[in-house]
Amino acid sequence: MPNPFLRDAADPTGRIYSDALNSLPAVVPPAETALPSSPPAQAPARQPKARRAVSNIAPDAYRPLFEAASRKHKVPLNLLMALGALESGFNPPAEGPPTQWGAAKGMMQYLDGTAAGLGINPFDPAQAVDAAAKQFAERLAKGYSPEEAVQAHFAGDDRALWKDKTERYRQEVLERAADIKRFYLQRPADEPKPAARRDWALREAKGTEAGGASSG
Repeated sequence: MPNPFLRDAADPTGRIYSDALNSLPAVVPPAETALPSSPPAQAPARQPKARRAVSNIAPDAYRPLFEAASRKHKVPLNLLMALGALESGFNPPAEGPPTQWGAAKGMMQYLDGTAAGLGINPFDPAQAVDAAAKQFAERLAKGYSPEEAVQAHFAGDDRALWKDKTERYRQEVLERAADIKRFYLQRPADEPKPAARRDWALREAKGTEAGGASSG
């Protein structure tokens, strides 16, 4: 898969995503918390390509939250947005099913204990997205790779909990992040309207189908 980590062409310093893209230490410090930020028992279901392309782009009301948080904490915008897409479909009042850890809540699906530790209201999208970006940046600073930070968002920092579902989650986030990167690289200079995003997603889906047909 091509590198999914998106740089911001509008950033003259070139540093917005540098922390996430630079080589990081191989050693990861011991986990500081045993609570996962999302229950590892709930693996995301795969979506058809066309549906995934449409749902990966945050709605107009929430996209600035992701863009601002990625700049503030210097984390990849497309990975952060892919987490929001996969966790809740960008739905602030989302609430997951009960698990042994409780129910995950909000756009970024935080458990009550994790949200309390972060000092946030998980149902507040601005607080939840900023917290997710902050956690992502903190994990990168500790030596996690971007992909490991994705896995830790799903299953927590205890790597003993990183099973097959965590790996599937990682793969799905990377696929969505690649879709988001294509959207940002292909969008026109002016901000696209929702209809333009739908048209882009349909063109992307048709192109994938045509490519599959020709290769067969």
